[in-house]
Amino acid sequence: MKKLLFYIFTFFYIFSYSQETKCPLSNLANDLVGANDQFKSILNTNEGFDAYKILNIDAPNLRTNIDELKNVSNHLDEIKNAEGYLKWKNLNNTVDEALLATVKEKLEVIKLWIDPSVLKTKLPKIITSLEGAGNDGISILNKIKSGDFDNIDGYKDLIKKLTDPNQVKPVKQAINKADEYPNLTNDLKKFEFEDQANSIDVDFGTLTTSGGPPYSFSEAFQFKFANTVNAVKNRITETALSKINNATAESKIFQINMGTGSVSDVLKISNWENFIKGKKAKFPDLEIRIFDGAGGSLIY
Repeated sequence: MKKLLFYIFTFFYIFSYSQETKCPLSNLANDLVGANDQFKSILNTNEGFDAYKILNIDAPNLRTNIDELKNVSNHLDEIKNAEGYLKWKNLNNTVDEALLATVKEKLEVIKLWIDPSVLKTKLPKIITSLEGAGNDGISILNKIKSGDFDNIDGYKDLIKKLTDPNQVKPVKQAINKADEYPNLTNDLKKFEFEDQANSIDVDFGTLTTSGGPPYSFSEAFQFKFANTVNAVKNRITETALSKINNATAESKIFQINMGTGSVSDVLKISNWENFIKGKKAKFPDLEIRIFDGAGGSLIY
């Protein structure tokens, strides 16, 4: 029924879209073929579809980019007031100093580190990481400012990772995943569970019951970011896979988000099929997900 409603919904929007923009409908049809559920879910809202229409005209290479679809759908009024996506983008690709100051003050108040001398050293590194991360940094700064996740267990540990600029993407992946559970109370969400004794590493998970440790997850995720196609294979190490596989969870997911290239390029990596079959044979209960920036996905 949900799929039927989605396609009925899309049909009516396609009709209005074709009348307003005279843009080829083949774009939407092609994008829907093989699209993942997250992409379809975004388009199944007024805001999401409006975002798709805007990107299809002003930034067609980004029209299936999940992060940008979310970003645009959350700022439709601002884009309209700026007289278009490109003008709005130019106004918003730098971090507002007032936002930086607000977040810095908030992080000082919640005391990421109890020792004032450590806080004084580490906090500027977090701000610098986010300030230099473009839209990803702005997105995380706004999330910190919102306070939505302040009472989620492990949230402070997640933010601490931002002292390393290379952790901005994985942190954003964890935040994005947590955002996908708006109806789940924060006491049933958990960031950053690491158990060195049992070799467990969970970046984000949904809990079967509140409290812990020990933690029992309904879904447990570990996130990696691959800036290039070849880096995808390098991220799938047995050490990383085992650390999420060792978690007590009903579903264990190892997820890679790609910075460039497509999942079709991944399939062309030398010896890829045998490589991924070998990993699945060793970790049969672990789901491996790979997403590109255009909404394409590989699920093993």
